[in-house]
Amino acid sequence: MIATWKELYRTKVLHAVLLGQLMLNLPILIFHFGGIPLIVDLEIAWYWRLLIVLGHLGLGFIISFRFWQFMITRWRLKAFSIVPQEHWLLLKDWAERSKLLHGDDSAWNDFELRTFGEHEVLSEIDDLVQHFESMEQTKLNLESPWRLEYRVKKTDAIMELVLRLFFFFFGIYLVLKGNWEIGGIITVLTLLIGNKSRYFKFGFSQKPVLGLSQNGFDLELPTKKYIPWSELIDLEFDEFKSITLHYYENGVRRKQRVKYESFDVPNAQKFLRLLKVYWRRYSDYQFELYKGLAGQN
Repeated sequence: MIATWKELYRTKVLHAVLLGQLMLNLPILIFHFGGIPLIVDLEIAWYWRLLIVLGHLGLGFIISFRFWQFMITRWRLKAFSIVPQEHWLLLKDWAERSKLLHGDDSAWNDFELRTFGEHEVLSEIDDLVQHFESMEQTKLNLESPWRLEYRVKKTDAIMELVLRLFFFFFGIYLVLKGNWEIGGIITVLTLLIGNKSRYFKFGFSQKPVLGLSQNGFDLELPTKKYIPWSELIDLEFDEFKSITLHYYENGVRRKQRVKYESFDVPNAQKFLRLLKVYWRRYSDYQFELYKGLAGQN
């Protein structure tokens, strides 16, 4: 389900996603950060300025959260009324990719404010979308190859490197201009937050960092690891664009978190379905093999 911009426009998914950005994400960004440029320019002691910035961020979070609780349901109803029913799964995938919606099991869904009528309508929509997902799962099982490889998005690696350099030197500039408290925080955060050098190495070399095959799960980032399907216990997905694999290694239960957002995964929901397809393929193969051996005996 790799959609082009033309397809997104034709199906009205693009209209719904852009409407969501205007109704939800843009106001939330303004609530969070709109007043910071004015606060930084205040001619007061640095500790008062820092305290006001932290207070602004805290108040902005409370206001934006209450705003989101009310508006997310309004947007859901509007979006699913704009997009034709046969494209609802595409809408759901792109809404989650655009950070307008969270996963089905996300705790954020429990905070939405809905009337009884809105809850009934959205429940019917969710049931139909789950039916479409089941159909898509069957289609993927028939069409997907025996091995898939993913790489780090080169454009994302370049963009992150450019942004980190910009904020690093911007922080140094603020320190040299005398605003050392803000500049120091920006410089330290730039060094601490973000991907490590190994990420950029694979980003520029374009070597595969993740592979799915009939036998298991190959991983190069954040650490080199091979997890056979036979040792996999569970797959856990979250709204932070990552998966956690629970598995056994030498008889010891372990877990590995993988942030797939930085890989060249064209569609996050399709990728998650593919993981289940490959895992199920292995289980089905082992079952058929067992039946065959049992039949020979």
